[in-house]
Amino acid sequence: MKAYIQLEDGSLFEGQAFGYQGQDTVVGELTYNTSMNGQQEVLTDPAYRGQLLIFTYPLLGSYGFNLEDEESEDMQVAGIVCREKVDHPNNFRYEMNVDDYLNYHKIPGITGVDTRALTRYLLENGPMKGVITKKPKTESELKAMIDDLDLKNSIFQVTTPEEVYYEGQGKSVAIWDFGLRRSLLNFFRLRGCSVTLYPAQTNYERILDKGHDLLILSSGPGNPSMAQDIIADIEQLLGKIDLVGIGLGAQLLARALGCGIQKVAGHKGYEPILDKETGEIKASYQNYSYGLTDEKKIVRTFENLRDATTAGFKAKDYPAWGYLFQAEENPKEGHLNYILEERIGG
Repeated sequence: MKAYIQLEDGSLFEGQAFGYQGQDTVVGELTYNTSMNGQQEVLTDPAYRGQLLIFTYPLLGSYGFNLEDEESEDMQVAGIVCREKVDHPNNFRYEMNVDDYLNYHKIPGITGVDTRALTRYLLENGPMKGVITKKPKTESELKAMIDDLDLKNSIFQVTTPEEVYYEGQGKSVAIWDFGLRRSLLNFFRLRGCSVTLYPAQTNYERILDKGHDLLILSSGPGNPSMAQDIIADIEQLLGKIDLVGIGLGAQLLARALGCGIQKVAGHKGYEPILDKETGEIKASYQNYSYGLTDEKKIVRTFENLRDATTAGFKAKDYPAWGYLFQAEENPKEGHLNYILEERIGG
């Protein structure tokens, strides 16, 4: 069955529908990912909440999907765009192919699209919203659907609904959940830490009163400037507890420290970064659309080598560190694990 990607400027890309067919049209913000693997982890990352995700790597689902490797309880994207889907995966751990997996989570997809051309179009013309649809929309229909799209409260859609405690014998770690990836929780639990998850709407005083050794500001979806109340709470925590921000959490921390933010291109897959302390070059997984400006109150600790922007920082005046990349990507054997291990004395 034919399907279309229709951008808010009216541009149309044709393909074939696959996955869940229970909806005629889904709307979302278009974004992309350049990774060759980790597709299941990407699709279930809460940072992609409500987005139409374009995979630039031409094959989707070559080693299949299972329910063990998910980063959250649900698929977070609104829809998927790929060049070619693999119907017969080859991997001893796979349980479902991509069609089955999308049907399981009730998410539509479109295949047969030149995803690299589509990504280049977005890079040249700027971020856009759009729809995956079985029938192209009129200008007024498209405008109405896009105007109704509201991603401002995405953080509160993906946060834990209540506090959750995981017992451990090591450091007491609090995670302020703005869209937690399970790998972050697993990182600290594998190292024996006791971990408490806090919903995004938690008042900072409650977290502070618990006497934790470390507070993690998790990654998550959305524009950090839309979370002014959370930024104000983080300001109140500066100097009172060790803070580490990851992804969105790092952006929120930077805003609390007085930095500005601006839209940046790229940062949607693996990127080389320079550890400024050791001089070593590392591969980092990134997924963010906002970089930092006005960096007077921070010191750059990691630099993105593609565009010379800040990838990691520490505060000049407080025990606070931020990493715009996923520092916990592989909790067991990741080559960047030393970053968070330093914060818990590992």
